Amino acid sequence: KTDAIDAEVLAHYAEVIPDQPALKINPDRALLRELLQQRDRLVQQRDDDRRRLKQAQSLVVADFLKANLQYFRSQIKLVEQAIKQQAEKLNDERVAQLTQVKGIGVVTASKLVALLPELGRVESREIASLVGVAPFNYDSGKSVGKRSISGGRFEVRRALYMALLVAVRYNPALKDRYEALRGRGKVAKVALVACMRTFIVRLNAMLKTGTPWRDLILPQPADATQ
Repeated sequence: KTDAIDAEVLAHYAEVIPDQPALKINPDRALLRELLQQRDRLVQQRDDDRRRLKQAQSLVVADFLKANLQYFRSQIKLVEQAIKQQAEKLNDERVAQLTQVKGIGVVTASKLVALLPELGRVESREIASLVGVAPFNYDSGKSVGKRSISGGRFEVRRALYMALLVAVRYNPALKDRYEALRGRGKVAKVALVACMRTFIVRLNAMLKTGTPWRDLILPQPADATQ
């Protein structure tokens, strides 16, 4: 830091705030992570070839791409079966709890548990920051910047986003929040990010308290972005 006061505050923070113990990753959880990453790679390759197929000028090339797509589809099914088996072997009750929520399947639940082991074990602000959907200010002196999300775990955020697209259609609380934000003039992406924060905070509270999703009541959080 070039600012002496900021540098002193940061140095003092490092001295007085104790380090948080890191969560240990056991072999079963590590294997689940690898399987999830392999599925992501296969899905990416499948989607890439889908785009190539639309642009193919030759029937020969198109046949090769179609064969690739068939292969990727079969491999994705196999790895999803392996993910389900490994999630059962992990014996983490959070997976079963998460799959009770509309929009969250076994793959998404496994990804949240494997890549976000803090879920259900930390406070709402922490979980939102870990996922990267917490609003951060960009203020300096009298200058007030625009609040926006920053950092976090991209793979978890992407999985949460895909789950939200389903949940916001069928979950009354999330649907109402999305429509309210849109009614206030928020663009769709900003409204979805705000709903993502609500979603992960409620999932965290559900796992932390053992309360079913339908019975969970939380105050409305602030918007994820402004």
